[in-house]
Amino acid sequence: MKIEYLIESSSEGIFAFNRDFKLTICNKKIRTFLGFENDDWVNSPLFDSIALLNNAIDKQHISIALSGESIARTGKVFYDQNNETYVHFDLELSPVRDSDDLIIGGMGTLKSLQSFDVNNERVSVSGDKKPEYIPPKITFDMEGKPIFFNESYRKSCGMTPKVEKYISRYYNLFRDEQLLDQGLVSQLKKRTADASVEMPLINYDTKKTASLKSLDFKQKSFSGYIHPQRNKQGVVNSIEVTLVDMSVKAVDDNLSSAFYKKIQKLTKNLPVVIYEYVVHPKGGSYFRYISKNCIEILGINDIDIQENGRLLKNHIHPKDIVSYLKSLNKADSNFESWKWEGRMSVNRKHKWFRGTSRPEKQEDGSIVRYGVLADISAEKKAILHEGITDQRLELALQGGDLGLWDCYLSTGKIVVNDRFGEIIGYGTEVIETLGEQWMSLIHEEEQPSVYKQMVRHIKGQSEFFDIEMRIKTGSGQWHWIHSRGQVTERSKDNRATRLTGTIQNIDKRKENEQILLESERRYRDLTEYSPLAIAVHCEGKIVFANKQTAKFLGAKSTQELIGRNVLDFIQKKYREVAVARIQTIYKNREAAPMAEENFIDLKGNKLVAEVVGIPYQYEGKNAVQLIARDITERKKTERVLKRSEQLLSQLFENVPIGIVLLDEKRRVIQINKGFEDIFGYNNDEAFGQKLNSLIIPKEARGEAINITKLITGGKVIKEVETLRKKKDGSLVPVMIYGLPVKLKEKVIAVYGIYVDVTVSKTVEGELKIRNEELDNFVYKVSHDLRAPLSSTLGLIHLAKLEGENADLSQYIELIGDRITQLDRFITDVLSHSKNLNLDVVNSQIDFQAIIDKSFEELHYLPGVDIVKRDVTIDSEPFTNDQWRVSEVLRNLISNALKYLNPEIDDPYIKIDIKIDNEHCNISFEDNGIGITEELQSRVFEMFYRATEYSEGSGIGLYIVKNAIDKMGGNISLESAPYKGTKFYISLPNK
Repeated sequence: MKIEYLIESSSEGIFAFNRDFKLTICNKKIRTFLGFENDDWVNSPLFDSIALLNNAIDKQHISIALSGESIARTGKVFYDQNNETYVHFDLELSPVRDSDDLIIGGMGTLKSLQSFDVNNERVSVSGDKKPEYIPPKITFDMEGKPIFFNESYRKSCGMTPKVEKYISRYYNLFRDEQLLDQGLVSQLKKRTADASVEMPLINYDTKKTASLKSLDFKQKSFSGYIHPQRNKQGVVNSIEVTLVDMSVKAVDDNLSSAFYKKIQKLTKNLPVVIYEYVVHPKGGSYFRYISKNCIEILGINDIDIQENGRLLKNHIHPKDIVSYLKSLNKADSNFESWKWEGRMSVNRKHKWFRGTSRPEKQEDGSIVRYGVLADISAEKKAILHEGITDQRLELALQGGDLGLWDCYLSTGKIVVNDRFGEIIGYGTEVIETLGEQWMSLIHEEEQPSVYKQMVRHIKGQSEFFDIEMRIKTGSGQWHWIHSRGQVTERSKDNRATRLTGTIQNIDKRKENEQILLESERRYRDLTEYSPLAIAVHCEGKIVFANKQTAKFLGAKSTQELIGRNVLDFIQKKYREVAVARIQTIYKNREAAPMAEENFIDLKGNKLVAEVVGIPYQYEGKNAVQLIARDITERKKTERVLKRSEQLLSQLFENVPIGIVLLDEKRRVIQINKGFEDIFGYNNDEAFGQKLNSLIIPKEARGEAINITKLITGGKVIKEVETLRKKKDGSLVPVMIYGLPVKLKEKVIAVYGIYVDVTVSKTVEGELKIRNEELDNFVYKVSHDLRAPLSSTLGLIHLAKLEGENADLSQYIELIGDRITQLDRFITDVLSHSKNLNLDVVNSQIDFQAIIDKSFEELHYLPGVDIVKRDVTIDSEPFTNDQWRVSEVLRNLISNALKYLNPEIDDPYIKIDIKIDNEHCNISFEDNGIGITEELQSRVFEMFYRATEYSEGSGIGLYIVKNAIDKMGGNISLESAPYKGTKFYISLPNK
C-alpha cells in the first residue's frame, strides 16, 4: 500500500498502463484535472481515457517505454473543440518492472500540469482551491550528493539552512552505511538508471550513519519512491526521492501486502467483521481498515465503508440507534471498551449484531479502536425461540443446579420452580405471593446495587443483568445467591413487560473466594514489604508491583507502573533475549532459572538485577511473576575490582623491573616479564622453585639468607646492591628491594624486586673515563694555550732589551709562528667540541671535492708541493655526515704531511675509496716516518703524540676516531717505523 499512497498523494499527475495499452492507475491529480467522477476509466484504453495524450504521444512512444527505455517530452496540447484552452505539461514515460525485473507495463508522469486560455492565463479546474499534499522530496546528483530539498521535506525534518548546508556537503546516498547494510545501494544504482522503483520500509536512525550522527534527528521509519530525472535529451541527470514518514504510519497506514493478504484469508470464512476505527483529537473519524468479508456479512463494500464511515450507522435499526450512540459516547468519554447489541439492515433484512472494541491511544493523540462486529442472529433466535419445552429447560436448570424465576412486571406475579424454593427456603406458594416485597429479602448492603442494575436493564441500557447478593432464607440465615436474567417481552412502546432469570446458591464459591482473598492479602503483605522487587506482568503489561519494584524502577508509587509495558524497562539491546525468556516460561509453564537482566528505570538509569521468572495465573490468564534482586552497585564494585586487578596485573607484568612473588617457604609463585628479561627464566621454569637455587650465586647465599630473614620478619628492604646469577650462569649487578605481604600481622608471602643496574654501572664507568679525559683535557688545553703565550711574551721582552736599532722582524716572525700554533690548537679544540655536540646530518658525499679542499687548506705545511697524490674513488653514490667525513680526511692528510720521511725523495699519499650499497671502505696510506708497534695502541688517545717530531695538538686522531664512531663506522691501522702508515676505515652507506 506504500506505492499506492505515494502515487495517490503525489502533486504530479501519474498514470500507469499495462502491455495491452490499458489504463491501470490514474491518480487524484489527473482525475481531478480531467473531471473523472467514477471508476469507469479502470482498464479502459489509454488514449480514450486521457484524451489529451492523443496529440502528445502515440503508440510508438508507449512501445519505447515497454521495451525498457525512458523518454521525456514537453509541450502544450489543445484539448477543447474550439482550441480555446490548452494544457501545458512535461511528460516522462518509463517502464514498470516486477520483482523478477520483467517489464509488465509503463508509467507516465505529467509534471507542471496546468490549463491556460488563449491569453495564457491559468484556468481554474476542480480541486484547485484545496491545496494538495506534497510529500517530502530530495534530489540527488548521479554521484549520490543531495542537490535539492523541497519545502515539505524541510518542514517535516525541522531542517535549518545550516543543517541543509551540512547534509549537502557531507551526505552521500550511495555511501550511506544503513542503505549499504540492507543491500539497497546496488539496487538503487541499477534501477535508477532506467525506471522508477519503490523503496522498502526502512527504520532509519541518523546516529548509525557516520556523516549524519552529529545531527539531532529522531529515528524514523520511512518508505519512498525513487524516480530518475531526465534532461531534454532523455539522459538521466539526477535522482528524485519521494519519502513517506512511516514512523507512525508504519503501523497505521502501511500494511504490507503479505500481512494484508494473511488478514483477508483469516477473516474470509469467519462470521465476524474485523476493523480498525480512528478518532482524531481535533475531530473527524474514519475506518482505517475493515475486513473484506463485510460485503457478505453487512452487505456493504469495504472500500465504501472506508471512504464513508457513516454508511455503517445508516444501516442500524431505528429502534437500536439510540442504544448504539449512547454506548459509543459512554465508551469514548470514559476511554473504555465498547459493547453493543442491536439490529442492522442487511440486504433489506434485519439481523442481530454484537459489536465490541477496545481503545488504544496513539502518540499523536488520536484513538484507535480495534473491534469486531459479529452476527448473533442465530443466537438471538435460539434464546427467544418458543419451541424450547419446559422439560428441556428444567433438565438444563437441574444440570446447572439453577432455580428458575419468571416475573410479569405488569401484575407483579412471580412464577418459580421447585429448586428456586429449595434455594430460598420458602415454598413456591409463598414466593409467588410476595410480589414486590421480595426486595425485602435482600441484604440491605446489596439492595441499592440490585435495584440500580434491574432498573438499568429494564430501561434497555444493558443486555442482561448479572447480580450477586445475600438473601435471608426461610430459616433466618443469609445465603449468597447469583441471579442472572433478561427482559424477555416488551410492549409495542418498548416497555419491559416480562423478566425471566435463574438463581444459584454460591455460598461455597464465596467461601472459597474469601479464603482466596485472605490468601491474596497475606501474599500482598508478604510481597509489599519484601526486600526483593516482585512484579507480575500479563500480556506484556505490568498488573502488579510491590514497593521495592517501584523503588528499583524509579517510580513515585506502584500505580505509576501499572499498565506499563514490561519491555519498556528492559534495555533495548537486551529485549530480544528477555522476550525469548518470557516465551519459554509461557510455553513450558516452568520457572526460568535465575539470570542477570539489564533494566532501565524511568529516569533512564541503567540497572542490573538477578531475576527469577515464575509462571503465574492472573484473573484466569497466563502471566509471569518476576522476583528480582538489585545488584547494580555490586556489579559496579565488581567492575571496579576487576579493573583494579587488570591494572595491577598489567603493572606487574609490564613494569620494566624484575618482580617475583614467593610463598612463606620462599618458593616462587609468580614472576613477571621483567624478571624473565633479567634472569632468563620463564614462569613455568621458575614456578615452585626455591629462589636460592635459581639466582643466588654461592658466594652470596649468606647475604641472601640474611635479607630473607629480615623480610619474613616484617622488615622492608631497600636498595641493596649486589650480584645475582642468570640462567646462563653469568652474573648481573642488581639493586634489590624486598616487601613482606601480611595477613593479620602474619607474613604470608614476599615480593622481591630486582632492578638491573648493568647500564648504570656501564654509564658510571664511562663517566669515570670521561672525567679523566676532562681532567686531562683541561690540563693539556691550559698547558698548550699557555706555552705559546709564554713564548710570545718572552720574545717581546727580548725585543725590548735589544734596543731601538735591533732588527725586530726576526722577533715578529717568531711571535707569528707561536700565534699560528695557538690558532691551530684552538681550531682542533673547537672541532673536537663540534664533533661531540653536533647531530649526525646525512647527505651525499663528494669525496674528490673534500680531498681537494683539504690539500688546499693545508697549503702552508712543508712538503705539500712535493708529496705525490694517488686517489682512487668509485663512482657509486655514498651518503653520511659530510662535515665529519671532511674532518676525518683533513686530519689524516694533515698528519701525513706533518710526518713525511725526510730520508726519502718520493713521499706519497694513497687514498683508495670503494663504495657499495651498504658500506664505504677507505684505505689511506703514506710512506712517512711511521709509528712503532708499542705506541700504535695509544695513537687515538686525546693529546697523545706518537713521535718526538710532533708539533701538533695531539687530538687529531682522537677527533678522527670519535667522528667515525659518531657515523657508525670503525678504524684500524698498520704502521712500521720509516716505512709508513696505513689506515683502514669502514663507514655505513646511509
